[in-house]
Amino acid sequence: MAEPGRPKVRTRGPRTVERIVEAAHRLFLSRGFAETSMEAIAQEAGVSKATLYAHYGSRDELFTAVIWSTGDRFSSGLVSGVTGAADLRSKMERLAGAVLDLLLSPDVVATNRIVAAEARRFPELGKLFYENGPDRLIARLAEVFETAMATGSIRRSAPRDVAKHFIGLIRGDLQLRAMLGDESAVSATERNRAITSGVGVFLAAYAPAEPFPER
Repeated sequence: MAEPGRPKVRTRGPRTVERIVEAAHRLFLSRGFAETSMEAIAQEAGVSKATLYAHYGSRDELFTAVIWSTGDRFSSGLVSGVTGAADLRSKMERLAGAVLDLLLSPDVVATNRIVAAEARRFPELGKLFYENGPDRLIARLAEVFETAMATGSIRRSAPRDVAKHFIGLIRGDLQLRAMLGDESAVSATERNRAITSGVGVFLAAYAPAEPFPER
């Protein structure tokens, strides 16, 4: 079953779709949303405009597909981040690493810059980005935390709120600094500091309460 919100491709041809999305991605990053036309995307992908429109009906649809494609490359890490680790802290640190890999990836940082620069002229662009990028990440993490709550690994609370808290604690100011061109924000030192600090605060709030010792 298709994941809710995933862009629907009108015709079959996986490699053609992949070429189109990759071409759109390159042009959106190099030219911005406003300066990227469907004709330019067709030329970059090496397909006709008829073929392009057979798969994607608008530039908005293609932008959505690009966001989903980027998220798909990192989504497996959100699941594997909580498997294979013996203790809760290790699981949360692995999950935090997967989240930072996504948020600090060059493509995501560049896309954030584009949306921030053009959302005022294209309000729908900001909505598309949030619903198919950040909100999708929140939903995926909410599923992870809901499972953790069911097994008693973390305290029960609203899963989406827990996901938002986790993202905020791990991201800190790193993504903003990366967007502003601070290369040190993506260094291993900063990444490890953010993971250790963020997970520590998260567990202080959500780790199961220790039972009182018997007297």
